[in-house]
Amino acid sequence: MKKLMLTLAGLMLISILTVDAQSMDTIPSRKKDTLRQEANKYQHSQESYNLRDMTKVNLTDVPAALHQTLQAPEYKGWDNETSTIYKSKTGNLYVVEIRDGNKTKVYHFDSDGKPIIDYN
Repeated sequence: MKKLMLTLAGLMLISILTVDAQSMDTIPSRKKDTLRQEANKYQHSQESYNLRDMTKVNLTDVPAALHQTLQAPEYKGWDNETSTIYKSKTGNLYVVEIRDGNKTKVYHFDSDGKPIIDYN
């Protein structure tokens, strides 16, 4: 009888650990999916986001936070006449198109001037 009780207790312990391990594996994937969905709200490449729904922003009207961010070397040429800055109707998304010859680079920023990173 003692062996039977120890065997049952051991099986219950193993089953609890197995169930717990399975539930822990799904938590990070849920977080990753949630982050991906959140990022997709802001993921608007030139092809998928209709720039006609956005308004052009003059260089003098660029918010101070975005202006500070655009001073970084990777955004060189943002203030040229060939570059264009767009703002969404709600004002929470900015798109900066930097044209250099035949190349066009598109960057996305939030209203605080922080770059929006695409998750894909």
